[in-house]
Amino acid sequence: MTEGQDRQPLVLQIEHPEEVFRFLAQNTTLVGIIEEAISVLRGVFRADAPLFLERIQDEETGEEELFLLVQVDMEPEEALQKLHQFDEEWFLDQQESIGGLFNV
Repeated sequence: MTEGQDRQPLVLQIEHPEEVFRFLAQNTTLVGIIEEAISVLRGVFRADAPLFLERIQDEETGEEELFLLVQVDMEPEEALQKLHQFDEEWFLDQQESIGGLFNV
């Protein structure tokens, strides 16, 4: 087995891919951040948890942001606890590099 073959693939469903790819082309630093977020999320939730990436635009301000959504099959309290764990272990430390352009 070569290095990297045991890693979980970074598979996710992209909602409106043309919008997401345009946004990523304008904000290239987010690509690595999103890859890392996926890896951390899979460790906190489940390795096979369905993930969805979409671009959201605020109708009033016009500001855009990418959202990475995790579909879970657990009680809401447990899901919120895991999201808090993700925030504490990784997400809160990324806020400066994210610059309000990415959320989970």
